[in-house]
Amino acid sequence: MKKLKNPEIIQSLIRLVIGSLTYFYIYAGIDSGYFHTTHETLSFFTSIFFLYSFINLLTILWVPVSTPRRYVAMAFDIGSTTMSSFLTGGINSVYVMVYLWIYIGYGTRYGLHFLSAAVAFTLIGYNILLLTEDAWHLLTLEAISFLLLIIALPAYLYSLQKKLMQSAQQARAASNAKTEFLSNMTHQIRTPIGGIVGMIDLLNKTELSMQQQQYLQTLSQSSQSLQEIIDDIADFSHIENGSIPLNQSYSNPRVLIDSLMHSLAPLGYERQQELNCFIDESFPDSVMIDTQRLRQLLSNLIRYVIEHSTKQGVYVFAHAGHYNTNQLLSISIEISFQQTPDTAKLSTSQIPDTNEALPLRIAYQLTRLMDGLFEIQQKEKDNLQFNLRFNWKQLENATDQHADFPQNTRVLIFDTTPICRDILEKYCLQLGMDVYATSGNDSLLAHIIWSNEKNTPFDVIILGENRRQINCHELVTRIRHEVKCNTPILYATYLHSPDHAETEYLQYIQATIIKPVSLDILKNTLIKLLKQQHKVKENKTTEQTALNILIAEDNEINASVVYSHLTDLGHNVDIATDGTTALYAMHKHPYQLVLMDIYMPNIDGIEATLQWRRMEKGKAHIPIIALTASATAEEKERCLQAGMDDFLTKPVHEAQLKKILDQYTNA
Repeated sequence: MKKLKNPEIIQSLIRLVIGSLTYFYIYAGIDSGYFHTTHETLSFFTSIFFLYSFINLLTILWVPVSTPRRYVAMAFDIGSTTMSSFLTGGINSVYVMVYLWIYIGYGTRYGLHFLSAAVAFTLIGYNILLLTEDAWHLLTLEAISFLLLIIALPAYLYSLQKKLMQSAQQARAASNAKTEFLSNMTHQIRTPIGGIVGMIDLLNKTELSMQQQQYLQTLSQSSQSLQEIIDDIADFSHIENGSIPLNQSYSNPRVLIDSLMHSLAPLGYERQQELNCFIDESFPDSVMIDTQRLRQLLSNLIRYVIEHSTKQGVYVFAHAGHYNTNQLLSISIEISFQQTPDTAKLSTSQIPDTNEALPLRIAYQLTRLMDGLFEIQQKEKDNLQFNLRFNWKQLENATDQHADFPQNTRVLIFDTTPICRDILEKYCLQLGMDVYATSGNDSLLAHIIWSNEKNTPFDVIILGENRRQINCHELVTRIRHEVKCNTPILYATYLHSPDHAETEYLQYIQATIIKPVSLDILKNTLIKLLKQQHKVKENKTTEQTALNILIAEDNEINASVVYSHLTDLGHNVDIATDGTTALYAMHKHPYQLVLMDIYMPNIDGIEATLQWRRMEKGKAHIPIIALTASATAEEKERCLQAGMDDFLTKPVHEAQLKKILDQYTNA
């Protein structure tokens, strides 16, 4: 397909078609006596024409781009036109008009030089026709008129082409200016957001009440959503023209989807939308993807659905199919919801060009960028479904992800919402548990009594909250007091549920998880509950040697956040506010690690790193980690070429710092 986009190949195919039609046209004219030439002359001319045409086509396949070949082909086309005109009536032949087609085609396709050469060859060819027929004496006015047309038309064509190029350059300049402005603005916005996110991380490590934790989690999710919106703004122009680069690596799409669903849960709760997600057991946990773009894609779609669907809820279903011939795994992600009048006319081929439909256009372009397929399907009962299809390369690992889960565990599930109950049941089955599920209060109590009588009590009870009907206050009380059951209770609730503030009520349950339920969180919470139940205590001690670390960061808030994370981990930390101070400190103190902001006054992080790498030759290598608010591939490449060992994107989290420390210091 790429070769067919070569204009010379298309031109060669057109040449062969026109040559064939010309042969049959002249042949018929000879037989009818209309043209005064012979079949032998026609056959000789046609043989030369097709011989050159096939040789030219073969050279294009061998060498796709060649400027000299284009000039030769142009001369041949004009010569063939001259010969065809000579055989079919001279200057009165219909083939004379082909001259105009040839130089217009070459001029618009290859530029001014080819246009000028085509005009020169055309003047030569047409003059040959005039001389062979003595037309300069017999048809002087007609000959001069056509020659003036040959000269004037290219001049007009060139003026139009020049104006078009100027307009295109102005449009590109305006687009580049807009892109640069958005890039600078979003970069400036990311800096204070980095401070907010960093302070949230620090607050999370302090003693907080249940209500304060709820407020802090909401703030964290909102800041994450704001960062995603900023990414959309910064990337939109690149997404539209398909120029945005993909940064692929082996990552876990399960974690990505679960994290995204939890970050969007507050928006769904605010709009009274039930967000549910089920990731099938077939779905891989390590594939070659661009996590940033996949999250951006799914975030745009799910946000759109939350804002443009009824209150029946949103359901995300992710599963895998078979491997194709290239050993790529077929992946499907389906987002289902009940449509509204605004979305009733949506289809894959008809995405409105409106601000409201902007998330759909971004998602469509991102899917194409990732070599995926985006479809909008109308389902039964006024349901609409966004279907995403991908082929991903999976990391070959046949390990059982749930091998560490306790075997023969019995669980009783209660949830009055069918889809929530079904998801909990399927996830517990994936963990290898013996599952019993019910939706009635009396049925739940009956199951508990029956299991106790059979001396096969449940190991854990999962209660799912339904915010549209009843809470589980009374039910928990009946479990504890009426049937005297002390089985650990795991409460699946909502982030904004008022139950978080009911401390008197929460004393009867052992753990909570937030809906939509994630398999990994469910698994880890259940393991913790089961260990507590069997009184298995794991005392993990970590011996850590304090490191000397330098932070080079001119933004006080961001520096304070990173400083707090590192000191909490037990390390000795110094701060430099510009590149000059950082270089001085690195000369004076033996640091095991340097965190270097790439944009600082006096000397920036890139230049400071270049200077240090030149000076440290022959000495111990100090790992330098870039701190940047931009995660573009170009920015990362600049950091690595300057001699930096790695990079961290702001806002920096404690988990990221731990990973860097483990990788570069063995701390």
